[in-house]
Amino acid sequence: MEEVLETKRLYEVRIDQKIRYLFLTRYGRYGVLYKKNGSRFKKEKEIEMVHNTFPFYEVWVQLIRDHTFKKNPSVAIGPALPADHDCFITDMERRKKSSIRSGMLVGYGLELLACLIGAFLLWYVPWALKQQFILSFLIALAGLIIMPAMFFVLGFLSIRLMRRWRAQNAYDVLYSSEEQTRREINQIIKDTFGIDPDDFDE
Repeated sequence: MEEVLETKRLYEVRIDQKIRYLFLTRYGRYGVLYKKNGSRFKKEKEIEMVHNTFPFYEVWVQLIRDHTFKKNPSVAIGPALPADHDCFITDMERRKKSSIRSGMLVGYGLELLACLIGAFLLWYVPWALKQQFILSFLIALAGLIIMPAMFFVLGFLSIRLMRRWRAQNAYDVLYSSEEQTRREINQIIKDTFGIDPDDFDE
């Protein structure tokens, strides 16, 4: 029986004389190749299955061959050493904290930008009206309503999402799909504003 690679598991990959590490997610259909640098793992390639098939050993060997620059390299996949696996888990936690920190900075930055734009337009709108710049006044008035609100909401959603991620494990944060992230954002909108974005898709 052909070997099936397991999801949420780290594998050591030998590509000719080079050693890389493969971490599989999404039922083994999506993988990330890493290069180990000391205690850290640097992402090199993301590989996703195109055809509907099981994550067989030979399938992943061929996928890795297809995503390397060399023509038909020698590829062997085996379980990573326990020490490498533990090191990878520790690095996942580090990357999770870094991602959350960056997301929080983006969120607060967007909220600050909204406040600055709002303050500028609050000064500019009366000035434009006093100078009888009617068209400029109307554009600034529309901007006063739309732009700060848009940036503030985006910042608010980013901060709330990062706070939800703090309570989740590193795997769910780092390897969630775009669809999963969208569902989380929709849930935040529903819990905060009482609006279900999914209703607009129907």
